[in-house]
Amino acid sequence: MKTMTLCGALAVGLAASTGSAQSVHELLGMNVPAAQAPPTPADTGHASAEEAPFYIAWTVNPVIAGTINTKPVANNGSTLALSGGKIRFALGVGTDITFGWRIPDTYFFLQVSAGFTWNDVSEFSADAPPENGAFPGQLFGGSGDLYQIPIIFTPGFEFELPGGWPFMHGGLIRFGPSIGTVYQDLSVNNITQTINGVVREQQASFGADNWLLAYGGYVDLEFFLSHNISLVMGCQFMATNGADYGDLQVVPTQGGQAFVEDNVSTNSTYTTIVKCGLSFYF
Repeated sequence: MKTMTLCGALAVGLAASTGSAQSVHELLGMNVPAAQAPPTPADTGHASAEEAPFYIAWTVNPVIAGTINTKPVANNGSTLALSGGKIRFALGVGTDITFGWRIPDTYFFLQVSAGFTWNDVSEFSADAPPENGAFPGQLFGGSGDLYQIPIIFTPGFEFELPGGWPFMHGGLIRFGPSIGTVYQDLSVNNITQTINGVVREQQASFGADNWLLAYGGYVDLEFFLSHNISLVMGCQFMATNGADYGDLQVVPTQGGQAFVEDNVSTNSTYTTIVKCGLSFYF
């Protein structure tokens, strides 16, 4: 029996060496499971980080500016003090452009974006409580503009989305923190003042521009329309530190001497930016 086994093994080796069979597995009647074959990388249908690590994105954005709370202002012997001030904004618009680098063979990317946003001031309101003999009053109304130019560094993570209906070329999901600076220009005008419920014949205004620290986070979804072009949809949240918006200027509407109250300063500002646009990979 041992002799027959040895002869069989020699015969298999001889047949394999002479090319009379494709493999030893076929001679022995053995099948190699397909699962043991080297895996084939999935074709995502869109540009990978290895072949197109750089991209540029342009979006048009609805902008939601959160209510800004002003800090209390003591009158210091003048005729007006402020407390409980709030600046509210209507829905605004904006745009931004983003430059990015996908780090090959990783889940990481680096990008920087610069943009512009605008919101209309819908209302300003503040109480003017009695202090140092002054009469109780209130400020209300107002109009104006809030302009912001953020320059933001946004590193983060990206993960592939599989291809299939309705976007046959697959996609990406990105998210991460953001930090940078924002140029902010706020002006509030046509503020009406009341004293004991009586409207005074004067208008108040304030405003100034500042460079502020900006920070927050974001999440983006991209759906590839072709191999190198994708549709971008996302949301970015941006907060800033407080700011000083200058003195409250009060001008009588019927003539007379204008006067200045103490400066108006605010707590943090918050902005939510909804993104929609296109990305191009190269």
